[in-house]
Amino acid sequence: MGKLRVSFSLLDAWSRGDTQLAIDTYFHVGGPKNKAMEYGIEFHDRIAKHIDKYNQFPDDFFSYPLMIPEAEKKVVANYNELFDISAVFDCIDSPNLFEFKTGVQPATTWARKDQLPLYFLVAELEGIPIEKAYLIHYNQHSNEKDYVVVWNTPDKVERARNIVDSYAPEIHSFFEREGLI
Repeated sequence: MGKLRVSFSLLDAWSRGDTQLAIDTYFHVGGPKNKAMEYGIEFHDRIAKHIDKYNQFPDDFFSYPLMIPEAEKKVVANYNELFDISAVFDCIDSPNLFEFKTGVQPATTWARKDQLPLYFLVAELEGIPIEKAYLIHYNQHSNEKDYVVVWNTPDKVERARNIVDSYAPEIHSFFEREGLI
Protein backbone atom coordinates (compact mmCIF):
# COMPACT_ATOMS: atom_id res chain seq x y z
CA MET A 1 0.00 0.00 0.00
CA GLY A 2 1.55 3.28 -1.13
CA LYS A 3 1.14 6.75 0.26
CA LEU A 4 -0.92 9.13 -1.86
CA ARG A 5 0.13 12.73 -2.52
CA VAL A 6 -3.01 14.84 -2.91
CA SER A 7 -3.20 18.36 -4.27
CA PHE A 8 -5.93 20.86 -4.99
CA SER A 9 -5.93 19.89 -8.67
CA LEU A 10 -6.27 16.19 -7.88
CA LEU A 11 -9.00 16.70 -5.29
CA ASP A 12 -10.86 19.11 -7.58
CA ALA A 13 -10.79 16.72 -10.55
CA TRP A 14 -11.97 13.83 -8.36
CA SER A 15 -14.74 15.89 -6.75
CA ARG A 16 -16.10 16.69 -10.23
CA GLY A 17 -16.13 12.99 -11.14
CA ASP A 18 -13.35 13.30 -13.74
CA THR A 19 -11.39 10.14 -12.98
CA GLN A 20 -9.16 10.37 -16.05
CA LEU A 21 -8.19 13.98 -15.27
CA ALA A 22 -7.44 12.92 -11.69
CA ILE A 23 -5.10 10.19 -12.97
CA ASP A 24 -3.47 12.53 -15.48
CA THR A 25 -3.05 15.19 -12.80
CA TYR A 26 -1.48 12.77 -10.33
CA PHE A 27 1.02 11.47 -12.86
CA HIS A 28 1.60 14.85 -14.55
CA VAL A 29 0.47 13.45 -17.90
CA GLY A 30 -0.11 15.87 -20.73
CA GLY A 31 0.54 19.56 -20.86
CA PRO A 32 -1.70 22.56 -21.25
CA LYS A 33 -5.00 21.63 -22.84
CA ASN A 34 -5.66 24.99 -24.51
CA LYS A 35 -4.27 28.47 -25.26
CA ALA A 36 -5.65 29.91 -22.01
CA MET A 37 -3.77 27.31 -19.96
CA GLU A 38 -0.59 27.95 -21.97
CA TYR A 39 -0.96 31.67 -21.30
CA GLY A 40 -1.45 31.05 -17.57
CA ILE A 41 1.73 28.97 -17.37
CA GLU A 42 3.75 31.61 -19.23
CA PHE A 43 2.24 34.34 -17.04
CA HIS A 44 3.18 32.52 -13.82
CA ASP A 45 6.67 31.90 -15.14
CA ARG A 46 7.19 35.58 -15.97
CA ILE A 47 5.99 36.73 -12.54
CA ALA A 48 8.07 34.09 -10.71
CA LYS A 49 11.25 34.99 -12.60
CA HIS A 50 10.73 38.67 -11.81
CA ILE A 51 10.18 37.94 -8.11
CA ASP A 52 13.26 35.71 -8.00
CA LYS A 53 15.41 38.38 -9.65
CA TYR A 54 14.14 41.59 -8.02
CA ASN A 55 12.32 40.43 -4.83
CA GLN A 56 9.23 42.34 -5.93
CA PHE A 57 6.27 42.04 -8.24
CA PRO A 58 6.55 43.46 -11.74
CA ASP A 59 5.38 47.10 -11.77
CA ASP A 60 2.60 46.29 -14.24
CA PHE A 61 1.25 43.42 -12.12
CA PHE A 62 0.64 44.21 -8.45
CA SER A 63 1.81 46.97 -6.15
CA TYR A 64 2.67 45.45 -2.80
CA PRO A 65 6.03 45.51 -1.00
CA LEU A 66 7.68 42.13 -0.53
CA MET A 67 10.26 41.35 2.15
CA ILE A 68 11.66 37.84 1.58
CA PRO A 69 9.46 36.35 -1.15
CA GLU A 70 9.66 32.79 -2.42
CA ALA A 71 8.09 32.24 -5.83
CA GLU A 72 6.65 28.89 -6.90
CA LYS A 73 7.46 27.32 -3.53
CA LYS A 74 6.53 23.64 -3.44
CA VAL A 75 5.49 22.35 -0.03
CA VAL A 76 4.54 18.77 0.82
CA ALA A 77 2.94 18.23 4.22
CA ASN A 78 2.41 14.91 5.96
CA TYR A 79 -1.32 14.55 6.62
CA ASN A 80 -1.60 10.99 7.92
CA GLU A 81 -0.29 7.49 7.22
CA LEU A 82 -2.08 7.36 3.85
CA PHE A 83 -1.76 10.90 2.48
CA ASP A 84 0.59 13.80 1.99
CA ILE A 85 -0.78 17.11 0.75
CA SER A 86 1.16 18.95 -1.93
CA ALA A 87 0.88 22.65 -2.71
CA VAL A 88 2.78 25.07 -4.92
CA PHE A 89 2.50 28.58 -3.50
CA ASP A 90 2.73 31.09 -6.35
CA CYS A 91 4.47 33.46 -3.95
CA ILE A 92 4.84 33.31 -0.21
CA ASP A 93 6.17 36.21 1.81
CA SER A 94 5.12 35.13 5.27
CA PRO A 95 2.70 36.00 6.72
CA ASN A 96 1.22 36.67 3.26
CA LEU A 97 0.45 34.24 0.49
CA PHE A 98 -0.10 35.42 -3.10
CA GLU A 99 -1.99 33.33 -5.65
CA PHE A 100 -2.10 34.36 -9.33
CA LYS A 101 -4.93 33.64 -11.74
CA THR A 102 -5.56 34.54 -15.37
CA GLY A 103 -8.60 34.36 -17.61
CA VAL A 104 -12.13 35.72 -17.56
CA GLN A 105 -13.28 34.55 -14.12
CA PRO A 106 -12.82 37.38 -11.59
CA ALA A 107 -10.83 37.06 -8.38
CA THR A 108 -14.02 36.68 -6.35
CA THR A 109 -14.92 33.50 -8.25
CA TRP A 110 -11.48 32.00 -7.66
CA ALA A 111 -11.60 33.00 -3.98
CA ARG A 112 -14.67 30.81 -3.43
CA LYS A 113 -12.85 27.68 -4.58
CA ASP A 114 -11.12 25.33 -2.16
CA GLN A 115 -7.54 26.02 -3.24
CA LEU A 116 -6.69 28.66 -0.65
CA PRO A 117 -8.22 26.75 2.28
CA LEU A 118 -6.13 23.74 1.23
CA TYR A 119 -3.02 25.94 1.07
CA PHE A 120 -3.81 27.29 4.55
CA LEU A 121 -4.00 23.69 5.81
CA VAL A 122 -0.66 22.79 4.19
CA ALA A 123 0.95 25.86 5.73
CA GLU A 124 -0.47 25.01 9.16
CA LEU A 125 0.79 21.42 8.95
CA GLU A 126 4.25 22.66 8.00
CA GLY A 127 4.37 25.45 10.59
CA ILE A 128 4.42 28.20 7.96
CA PRO A 129 2.62 31.27 9.31
CA ILE A 130 0.04 32.59 6.85
CA GLU A 131 -2.33 35.31 7.97
CA LYS A 132 -3.99 36.02 4.64
CA ALA A 133 -3.81 35.36 0.93
CA TYR A 134 -4.02 37.84 -1.89
CA LEU A 135 -5.67 36.27 -4.89
CA ILE A 136 -4.55 38.43 -7.82
CA HIS A 137 -6.32 38.03 -11.12
CA TYR A 138 -5.39 39.30 -14.58
CA ASN A 139 -7.82 39.06 -17.49
CA GLN A 140 -5.58 38.98 -20.52
CA HIS A 141 -8.57 39.47 -22.85
CA SER A 142 -9.65 42.81 -21.37
CA ASN A 143 -6.29 43.78 -19.82
CA GLU A 144 -8.02 44.24 -16.44
CA LYS A 145 -6.75 43.28 -12.99
CA ASP A 146 -8.55 42.69 -9.72
CA TYR A 147 -7.71 41.07 -6.44
CA VAL A 148 -9.33 39.87 -3.26
CA VAL A 149 -7.95 39.19 0.21
CA VAL A 150 -8.84 35.86 1.80
CA TRP A 151 -8.12 35.55 5.52
CA ASN A 152 -6.78 32.34 6.98
CA THR A 153 -9.38 31.30 9.54
CA PRO A 154 -9.97 28.08 11.48
CA ASP A 155 -13.18 27.42 9.53
CA LYS A 156 -11.27 27.52 6.21
CA VAL A 157 -8.68 25.07 7.52
CA GLU A 158 -11.46 22.82 8.81
CA ARG A 159 -13.15 23.02 5.38
CA ALA A 160 -9.89 21.87 3.78
CA ARG A 161 -9.60 18.97 6.24
CA ASN A 162 -13.15 17.93 5.37
CA ILE A 163 -12.33 17.97 1.66
CA VAL A 164 -9.20 15.85 2.17
CA ASP A 165 -11.03 13.47 4.52
CA SER A 166 -13.94 13.15 2.07
CA TYR A 167 -12.11 12.59 -1.23
CA ALA A 168 -8.58 11.38 -0.49
CA PRO A 169 -9.69 7.96 0.91
CA GLU A 170 -11.77 7.38 -2.25
CA ILE A 171 -8.86 8.35 -4.48
CA HIS A 172 -6.46 6.19 -2.47
CA SER A 173 -8.76 3.16 -2.70
CA PHE A 174 -9.25 3.63 -6.45
CA PHE A 175 -5.55 4.15 -7.16
CA GLU A 176 -4.60 1.16 -5.02
CA ARG A 177 -7.27 -1.07 -6.61
CA GLU A 178 -6.05 -0.03 -10.09
CA GLY A 179 -2.41 -0.64 -9.16
CA LEU A 180 -1.48 3.03 -9.56
CA ILE A 181 0.15 3.34 -6.12
